[in-house]
Amino acid sequence: MPARRFAQQWAAHLSAVTLTTLEQERLVEALESLLDRLMISMTGPCWDLDVAETLGSDLAELGFNSPDAVEASLPTLRAVYRHLDADPDLFDRFASRFGFGVGRRSVSSPVTPSAADGFEVAFRHASVAMSIGDAEGRIIDANPAFERLMGHPLDLLRGLDGFDLAGEEADLQRRRVIAELASTESGTVRFEISQPGPDGTMMWVAWTVTQCRSANGERTYLLGFGQDLTEHHAAAEQLQWQADHDPLTGLSNRRHLHAELRALITAAEPAERAAICALDVDGFKAVNDTYGHLVGDQILVELAERLQQSLGSDGKLLTRLGGDEFIVVLPPPSVHHIRETICLLRGAVNEPFTMVDTPLSVSVSIGAIVTPLTDLTVHDLLARADACLYEAKALGSNRWVLRTECPTASSTAPESGPAELGSVSADRGQVFEPGR
Repeated sequence: MPARRFAQQWAAHLSAVTLTTLEQERLVEALESLLDRLMISMTGPCWDLDVAETLGSDLAELGFNSPDAVEASLPTLRAVYRHLDADPDLFDRFASRFGFGVGRRSVSSPVTPSAADGFEVAFRHASVAMSIGDAEGRIIDANPAFERLMGHPLDLLRGLDGFDLAGEEADLQRRRVIAELASTESGTVRFEISQPGPDGTMMWVAWTVTQCRSANGERTYLLGFGQDLTEHHAAAEQLQWQADHDPLTGLSNRRHLHAELRALITAAEPAERAAICALDVDGFKAVNDTYGHLVGDQILVELAERLQQSLGSDGKLLTRLGGDEFIVVLPPPSVHHIRETICLLRGAVNEPFTMVDTPLSVSVSIGAIVTPLTDLTVHDLLARADACLYEAKALGSNRWVLRTECPTASSTAPESGPAELGSVSADRGQVFEPGR
């Protein structure tokens, strides 16, 4: 069993730095039990860092409550962490919570002078920002990591209300922490906030605030533990951006489009309509075959920029589905601009592209649908726009087709434009407009 092997290694490391009354075999069995529970807790994809704190508290319960014991435990815990294939970026937080669990369990026990010296060393050299405050949150002491995180020396921090360091959210966080500390049995509150950093820019910090009492029970302290998560949040935001955007053009992708359309459908009022335009480049395969895919990609990038500029920033969503196909979504407030939008999209290719020595002109075909959103799905909307695109392409290059689906069969008149452009199908409640 892996737990047994890890327990033997852990017991050897602990015995080398801490005296214990437990026989080696009993110590191994006790540690194996702790590791079994840990490994079971971390098996699922959504395990909580609380398991690290619980492990630390259980280890302190066995009598291993010194900073040396924490340090001696880390190699084994790192090996277990790797064995479980857990997120390596979270190990520092896991180790911090483990050390916090050891320390928190120890504050209720008498501390020997040597142990107190050890905790002082650990406090000063810890990579996690730590502060000690009074019952109101005024800072009494802080370690160098806390000074670096806040960008102020201890002399300036001492006596400050620690909550005030949260910037504009100070009052909100103060009320929240105090209320949760009063209601929770654990005496610990955890939260993440965006707050001013040392250079004035905003940073993300994960805070753990624990309320504890002195050994004689006469004084209450607030212990604060902070970790800068700015890089973690930036990486998460970058991953989210990549998940929602086309890597070639930077436009939103199919995944993002589907999410936006689902949101539109869900929020739509009865009879409220949206417009969907499907667009592709006429004869784009010939461009790739003649000039190569590199030139084709450059044209798509410039085309995306032109389309975005022509649409402006008034709520229209431009998406690249893939290849040379694009989708434009006009939400309900913009539906009446559908014809103007079609003209803008076609105008984006008026000027030739200069990716090769000879200017290259292309044209686009557009299929557009204006339809009520009630009782439709994302697939319905895209399929109808796609059908209009195929109708346009059947008419030849550089053509467009607009279908306007009216809420009732009697509402068949075009919203605007010459009547001769449209042929009305009253039984379907639609206006069909082919255009050059």
